[in-house]
Amino acid sequence: MKLKSRYKNILVVYKLSSYQKFILTEDSTSSIRSKSKPSTIDAGLIKDLHNSHCDHNQTLETIKKLLSHTDAKVTYSKRTDSHVIKRKYDLIITVGGDGTILRTLIHQENPLILGINSAPRTSTGALCALTSTDIKDKLLNLLTQNNQSKILTLPRLQTSINGKKQYFLAVNDILFTNVCPAATSRYDIILDKTKESQKSSGVWIATARGSTAALQASGGKVQKISDKRFQYCVREPYLFKTGVYRHTQGFVAQTKALVLINRMMQAKLYFDGPIHAVDLKYGDKIKISYGNLPIKMLVPK
Repeated sequence: MKLKSRYKNILVVYKLSSYQKFILTEDSTSSIRSKSKPSTIDAGLIKDLHNSHCDHNQTLETIKKLLSHTDAKVTYSKRTDSHVIKRKYDLIITVGGDGTILRTLIHQENPLILGINSAPRTSTGALCALTSTDIKDKLLNLLTQNNQSKILTLPRLQTSINGKKQYFLAVNDILFTNVCPAATSRYDIILDKTKESQKSSGVWIATARGSTAALQASGGKVQKISDKRFQYCVREPYLFKTGVYRHTQGFVAQTKALVLINRMMQAKLYFDGPIHAVDLKYGDKIKISYGNLPIKMLVPK
């Protein structure tokens, strides 16, 4: 007899490992065949990629076996199949790391998600509730027993450009920058009714959850998850002649917004990594604030 799942319609989103993408290829029947080993890739690197690949595939197979013991309808999808991910599900399980979670969430308005880190030896998985080492003990309990789980709600950043709300929402962070990494970012920053013209390498804007990532590396402060504010941090401010900027790092209240006026011919906004971005024109007004579509993370008690 199958176990009764609390979630009847489940989507499992998985990534392709780096070993699959760079060392292996798919033939017309979708079976995996080996390429010739690239002579330019170090053998030690190939070994590391292969070990992570094996960890990831073993985790995915274990999850498939565990879910087969439940009465849930389960759909499996690569994280690149956005047309599948955009549909409605009772629960989305991601298999990979934080990148798989973030790329999945971009396509969902109000999801309930359970992240599983499939290769914890090489992946941080800060957003993941389970890892490959504990899914046998915990996954079925989370799906079938009310007293084994809780829901963590996380806000997402939303943006508007010239008053038009954008499709993408960010769980971790947004990067405003020149399209060329070597070029100067020029813009006005407006906060608390004060306007300041700046030159830098761009601006990070992050949620409390995202404050431990790139924003911290740029000089930002780590926030508690319970902190309702979001944070901004200017990357490599260029202070020649100006001496000092007033707004290089700080916090924005939950009900407030940060505004940027683009002064570059070509600029971009990146949402939770390099995949999802919006092009900006000179003079575009970007407003960043918390939105009203948070995500819900299923986690163990």
